[in-house]
Amino acid sequence: MPGAARRTTVHTTASVLHTVVLAALVGVVLACWLTRRGRWVMTARAARRLRATPQGLQLLGLRAAGTAPLGAVATVLGTHDSAGGLDPETLQVLGQLQLHRLGLRQPPIAPAGSGYSGEWAHHAT
Repeated sequence: MPGAARRTTVHTTASVLHTVVLAALVGVVLACWLTRRGRWVMTARAARRLRATPQGLQLLGLRAAGTAPLGAVATVLGTHDSAGGLDPETLQVLGQLQLHRLGLRQPPIAPAGSGYSGEWAHHAT
């Protein structure tokens, strides 16, 4: 039966090809995810080390001022009398925003008399 042998060969080839394509797709997805996860881990470690230094939160605030979504930055800057000035209090709040964006936990500390209530959290992505 030459037809049966041919069908078996085609079926086996299709099964092997299916497995190879599926494994390649899973490999690509896994490689992309591991790359992004590795970058996040390195960024989070650096932020955690920076958070422990005296001026670390202010440096994180400078980063947040340049990289956070505009709505989140505008919300934080709009709560201060300086209306956009990057004074130490503003940098502290922006630093907390950056920590939040990185998924690091530090409860927001409202600057005295600023009326800041931590409402920027829903703007961060």
